[in-house]
Amino acid sequence: MFFSTSSTLKKFLICYIILSISINFYTQPVEAQLFGWLRWIWAPKRVGIPPGKRSGGAVRGECPRTAISLTALVPATEEGLTFVEKTVSPHPNFWFYVPYAEKFPSSSGRRLEFVLLDDSENIFYRATYYLPQKLSSVKAGGIISVPMPKTIKPLQEGRRYRWVFSVICNPTNPSGDTTVNGWIERVAINHTLNGQLDEKLKLERSAADYAAQGIWYETVGTLAKLLRDEKSPSSKLQRNWSSLLESVGLTKLSTKPIVPLAQCQVCRGIPARDNSEPTQTTSIHHKL
Repeated sequence: MFFSTSSTLKKFLICYIILSISINFYTQPVEAQLFGWLRWIWAPKRVGIPPGKRSGGAVRGECPRTAISLTALVPATEEGLTFVEKTVSPHPNFWFYVPYAEKFPSSSGRRLEFVLLDDSENIFYRATYYLPQKLSSVKAGGIISVPMPKTIKPLQEGRRYRWVFSVICNPTNPSGDTTVNGWIERVAINHTLNGQLDEKLKLERSAADYAAQGIWYETVGTLAKLLRDEKSPSSKLQRNWSSLLESVGLTKLSTKPIVPLAQCQVCRGIPARDNSEPTQTTSIHHKL
């Protein structure tokens, strides 16, 4: 009787130890390569909306063809379709790979355009920017951020917005622009997550906490800013960046440069011309 009870107790303790190790592993996803186990979180969720498009190739010869086309840093299906991803920020940053750069100020006439539409297809925000500045480290474009300025109205919690990002290569022929588009939804920050983030000293851990909640825009933005702003990023940070991009099918972008703020007016929210006032609209000239 005692022997049988002891055997049962041993089995119970072994199971408990294994479970404890597993839980500890999955609740601390900050070590190198641990973003891989989060890939199931980023499976695009079809929620009854028209899908967006993650990559935009040059059409009709207006924009030069490149090995990697204009790409939004968001999850997508195997077909490249995007759906709604979350943010907790009232003024989030959007991240894109732009395959073009040129001497500044721009002399070619090419521009970047960002448009944000609310769920009634009204223009919520619209701005046009110069291309990133060409440097020794940014010879043919790189990864940039497009910030929503804090001077405009914040995104409302629980509402979905559609964004459209384009490279305008010929202002007189918008049909030749290369364009990507997708969706963003602001959600309330989880109180547990909020408490965790307040206690963390390292932004890398914050990115993992955001990832565990399925909050894409802050996950990718936190890691990208760390890589961009640190003079000597750690190998662990670089591996986490690569692992995150790999988990959403963007491995080819993991080695692309993140354009420094000093050479990127769009990253600092400096438009090429005055922003348009929000107006009523039912469509945009870009084909979505």
